[in-house]
Amino acid sequence: MASINSLTEQLSATKVDYVNELSFAGRKMKLDTAEDAKEIVDAIKNCKDLQALRLEGNTLGLEAAIVIADALKSKKEFEMALWSDMYTGRLRSEIPPSLERLGDGIITAGAKLSVLDLSDNAFGPDGVKGIKNLLTSEACYNLKTLKLNNNGLGIGGGKILADAFITCHNSSKLTRTPFALKVFISGRNRLENEGAKALSEAFKILGSLEEITMPQNGIRPEGIAYLAEAFQKNTNLKIININDNTCTESGAKALAKCIPSLLNLETLNVGDCLLKDSGALALAGALNAKMTNLKEIILSFNEIRRDGGLAIAKSMANKEALQMLNLDGNQLGDSIKEIKRLMTDIGNVQALGSFEDNEEPDDDEDEKSRESDISGEDTDEDIELQVKGIRLEKDSPLLVSDKVNEVEKISTIEDARKFLSSPSLKEWQSLEAKQRKDLLKCVVREDLLPHADKVSKAFVEMCCSLSLDRQAIADVSDVVLRTAFNDEKLSLDDLVSNLLIYMGLIKSEIKVEKIDDLKGPLIGLRNVILQEYFPRKYTSHFIAFLMKSNRLLDKCQDERHALMQTLYQK
Repeated sequence: MASINSLTEQLSATKVDYVNELSFAGRKMKLDTAEDAKEIVDAIKNCKDLQALRLEGNTLGLEAAIVIADALKSKKEFEMALWSDMYTGRLRSEIPPSLERLGDGIITAGAKLSVLDLSDNAFGPDGVKGIKNLLTSEACYNLKTLKLNNNGLGIGGGKILADAFITCHNSSKLTRTPFALKVFISGRNRLENEGAKALSEAFKILGSLEEITMPQNGIRPEGIAYLAEAFQKNTNLKIININDNTCTESGAKALAKCIPSLLNLETLNVGDCLLKDSGALALAGALNAKMTNLKEIILSFNEIRRDGGLAIAKSMANKEALQMLNLDGNQLGDSIKEIKRLMTDIGNVQALGSFEDNEEPDDDEDEKSRESDISGEDTDEDIELQVKGIRLEKDSPLLVSDKVNEVEKISTIEDARKFLSSPSLKEWQSLEAKQRKDLLKCVVREDLLPHADKVSKAFVEMCCSLSLDRQAIADVSDVVLRTAFNDEKLSLDDLVSNLLIYMGLIKSEIKVEKIDDLKGPLIGLRNVILQEYFPRKYTSHFIAFLMKSNRLLDKCQDERHALMQTLYQK
C-alpha cells in the first residue's frame, strides 16, 4: 500500500497539461540510471492515451533513455516528442545512442509523430545520425513540425538531415500518408552555404512547407539563392525567417524572384542580412505585388538608406493585412520623416515599428565596393581558380583581385573554437580581422550559451590571456558579454554572480581555477559597463565586492580605480 501511495504522490506532482500530455519540463532531473528514470517510466506506463511527452530541462543518460524508450514501446498513440534541452552536461558521444534508443521505442510502438523538438541539444552531426533511422521510418511519415534549433549541426548535419528528408519522402510515397513536413526550424546551426544547398534540394522535393526558420546559420548570398529556389517550390509558405545571415544585393534579387509567387506569405524576416540600399530596392520591387496575407516584414539592421527605405515603404500600399514593418537599426537619418509620411498617406502608419536604433548614413561609402568585399564578386569574367580540395566560384568570398593573385585568408568557426579552448593574443590575432568578432559571437552562442558559468569562465580566461592588449580585450569582452546579455534564456543574475566567482571575488562551492592577475578581466569589465546593453541595476553588485579587501585587487589598483569610477558614473 505504501508503494501505491508513493506512486500516487509522484504522479500528482507530475504536470499533465491536457490529459494526453505528460510533462517533466524544467525539473532538472539527472537521469543516469534506470532507477533515476523510474518516476518517468511509471508515469508513462500509467498515462492512458499518451500523446505528448516533455522532457526539456533535464539531463538524460543512455541507461535512463533505454528504459524510457521501452516504456514508449506500448504507446501507439504517441505523437509529440518535446525533447529540447535534455542533454546538458552530457558528452557529445553519449547523445547519439540515447537518441537511437528513443527513436527505436517510437518505431516499435507503431506511433506516428506529428511534432519532434530536439532544440538546444548540442549533439552536432553525430546527433543527426542518431535520429536518421527515426526520420526515415514510418513513424515520421506524418511529421508536421521539426525543431532543431541550436544543435550545432554544421554542414555535415545539414546534409545528413536533407538526405533523411528525401529518403522519407520517397518511401512514404508508396503509402497513403506521404511525408509532408510543414514547419522546419533550424537556427544557430552553422549550416553555411553547403548545408543550405543540401536542405534546399530536399525542400524542393517536399513542396509542403509552411514555415522555414533558419536564422544565424552563416549562410552567404549563394546559399540564400539556393533557399530562394526552394521557397518558390513551397507555395504554401507563411513564414520565412533567414535573419542574421548574409544576403546582400545578389541574395535579395534571388528572394525577389520567388516572393511574388508566395501568395500565402505572412511573415518575411530578412533582418541583419546586410541588404543595404541595393538589396532593399530589389525586395521592394517584389513586394509591390499584391500580397494580401502579408502581416510582418522585418528588415532591421541592414544598412538601408533613404532610397531603399522609401522604396520599401511605397511597396506597402496594397498590404491590407500588414501589422508590422520593422526598419529599425538602418541608416535612414532624416528620411524617417518621409517614410512616416508615406505610411500615413497609405493609411497604415501604425504598422511602422520604432526607430530607436536608427543611424545616420555613413559618408562617402561605396556600397558596391562593400558588397563585393562580402560576396567576393570579381569583375574579371575569365578568372578560373582551382585549389586542392576547394573549388572557388567567381562569387566566392575566397577570391580577391587577380592583381594580387592569391587566396584571401579565411578563418573558420573551428579556428575560433581553438581560440576559445586555448586563448592567447597570438591565437586571437591569427583570426582574420574582418571575421574574428562574428566567429567568436557564433562560438559563444553555440558552445557557451545559455550557461552563465561557461560564459563567465571563458570571459575571465580570455581577458587574462590577451597580454593586456587593450584593443583585443575590448573586442573580446564586448563580443562575449554583449551576446550573453542579449540572450533571452540566460539568467543575468546568474551571469553576474558567476563573473564575480570566476574573478575570485566571491567564494563558491564550484571548483574555480585560481588566477594570478585580474588586470585583464577588470579592463574588459570596464569596457562592457560602458556599453548600453549593460544593465545599470548590476553596478551595485560589482561595487560591493570591488570595495572589499582582496589580494588580487590590491595588485591592480589602477584598473580597480578606473572600474570603480566607471561603475559610479553609470
